[in-house]
Amino acid sequence: TGGGQLGPFFGFVGERVDTRDLSVSRLEGAGRCAWQVFLEHVLGLEPPVDALAALPEITGLLLGNTVHGALEEIATSAGVRSRISLAEAQECAPVPVPWPAADAADEILLRVARRVARDEGVVLPGFAQLLAQRARAVFARVGQADWPNGLRSAVAGVEVTGEKLVESRDGAISISFRADRADREEAGLALTDYKTGKPFTRAADPDRREAALRKSVAAGVLLQGAAYALAVGPNGRGRYVYASRDLEPERAEVSTRADEELAKSLDAAVEKIVGAWRAGAFVPRLARHDGPEEAAACKNCRVAEACLRGDTTARHRLAIWRERGPQPNDGGPVSAARALLALGKIEK
Repeated sequence: TGGGQLGPFFGFVGERVDTRDLSVSRLEGAGRCAWQVFLEHVLGLEPPVDALAALPEITGLLLGNTVHGALEEIATSAGVRSRISLAEAQECAPVPVPWPAADAADEILLRVARRVARDEGVVLPGFAQLLAQRARAVFARVGQADWPNGLRSAVAGVEVTGEKLVESRDGAISISFRADRADREEAGLALTDYKTGKPFTRAADPDRREAALRKSVAAGVLLQGAAYALAVGPNGRGRYVYASRDLEPERAEVSTRADEELAKSLDAAVEKIVGAWRAGAFVPRLARHDGPEEAAACKNCRVAEACLRGDTTARHRLAIWRERGPQPNDGGPVSAARALLALGKIEK
């Protein structure tokens, strides 16, 4: 690993990691912090149980699953097909989907929340009701931002699966995805991903939001929208809809259309991420790209106990190693790790 400077806990784990069935969301995660993806999705580690926790927590994951499930249900209840392929969505006749009335929305949220809680193994009385109540505001914000006049006029499918072939020097790489919704537009199909977290841009101008998205694609930290647009084809559009509490509805959508520049950015980012994956170089992003301060990816890490996070010496050591740049004795894994750390220039 480059003269013995770094070892396994800096992500050098060997070249026997399976590279089949790579999803775009997993590759995004590796762009943010490859070590976190290795721990959670390759080794299958989970956060330790808090022995002092008295009650189950309403996490962002549970909240997001409830909102996504409710949005899927309002579409399927209108006759939209769910869990279909992109090819099927492209052939489906579009269906108008009205936004539900308040009482109907509450019933849907409670029904979905009960299912989400059950799947999580939480049977505490009242938990599902609390989860549904917490999800109500987020659900309503999606409606305000993405159901103009209370109607989506041409929904072609929900929970739509597809793949995008990405070109690399080592051959084509197939990355899979699942879009939350597909809409028929005049120019072509638009694939949407709902986001319940904080937006990566708050720009008022749509063109500036798209520019920020394209910059994020090149940095390897937001790949889904680009994969959506390019998988659809020349007239495809990939879009995100954010339901952040303090974001105005008119700023909630960030979208981009397929073109050659977007394809090159996606190809280059995926090639570097997959190259590191194949080399077994899951380098942790302990430090920011512009200094030794802790990286943004560390803030909400679920597996920090299995990482060097919090070790100031390790963080400075990694920052110095990165800033030294390529060395004559770098091997394949080290070169791949350097290329991976060169991504992520956008701190979130």
